[in-house]
Amino acid sequence: MSAIVKTNTPFIDKNFLKTALSKLNVNYSETGNDIITERKDYYGFQSFIFQQNRFQFKHDSSAENYAIGTYPKSWQSNWKDWNNVSEFLNAVEKKYKEAEFEFNERIRKAEEEKYLQELERLKKEKEEIERRKKEVIEQNKNKIKENAKKHGYSVQEKVENNEIKLVLIRRTY
Repeated sequence: MSAIVKTNTPFIDKNFLKTALSKLNVNYSETGNDIITERKDYYGFQSFIFQQNRFQFKHDSSAENYAIGTYPKSWQSNWKDWNNVSEFLNAVEKKYKEAEFEFNERIRKAEEEKYLQELERLKKEKEEIERRKKEVIEQNKNKIKENAKKHGYSVQEKVENNEIKLVLIRRTY
């Protein structure tokens, strides 16, 4: 008899599932889209079968009806810390969620890094615009002073409300 057990978290990403199994030190192999674990029961290796866009855990449900310690020796050696399927799936689900969280965290950090890089680029661009603006103001100021001197004026520079005012003065006697 075989059974499919549902978990609260659907296992939809193969990489997250493989990461979860690796973190639990569960050896596995891949056959197409399916992941075959080292856990055995009456029908052979327990596996995650890819069906309907998610991985479903396939195992022999009657194996859990044996009293603990009465499993055939070939089963006990590879069940590790989980005596039944629900304990195993709970552990896999926990590690799957961790893998998913770590992935999302990497995305968030990358987006944040990208944002910080863009912010830094915009700050540099703003500084460059301010520098060019000051250059243009200084050039215009120098032109005005030169023209004023050519026409016999002296120039006084005043700063009012963060604006530069040039006052042209011609003394006549």
